[in-house]
Amino acid sequence: KKQRLLETYAKVLKCQGLEDVSFVDFLWAEAIVSSRAFGFVGDDGRQRLRLLPFVDFCDHHQVAADSVEYSFAACPCEGEKEFQLVCVKEIPKGHEIQVTYGSISNDKLLETYGFALEVNEQENGYCPDEVLFFVSVPRDDAFKRGLLSAAG
Repeated sequence: KKQRLLETYAKVLKCQGLEDVSFVDFLWAEAIVSSRAFGFVGDDGRQRLRLLPFVDFCDHHQVAADSVEYSFAACPCEGEKEFQLVCVKEIPKGHEIQVTYGSISNDKLLETYGFALEVNEQENGYCPDEVLFFVSVPRDDAFKRGLLSAAG
């Protein structure tokens, strides 16, 4: 993933008006898009991402596919497509509308979307509740080392 990000950043710097974008700002923008965008297949057959205001308010639940479907469909606007989120089962009043990001382990949920589920049972019954990750902290950064030590 690191190599892909570095390659994409190099391409961004070649775009007019983006030559001065810092790597930190690029990473922030990439995280915003990748954690909130909906994937779809474009007319050219390639995987695309699209930010959809308000739809990202819907939380992820692995079984949401049973009650919600979404798609991009032609709309009355010439050459445009609209996003449709359709509840295919009745959702009781007061309950939230949820979408699914797919059957994803907690480590991938945390890496990609910034959260993990308390119970994340897969279809095969496996429940990967533990997430292992490494944090690089410079030896001379006493403040960050102290925070990590305090957290256990």
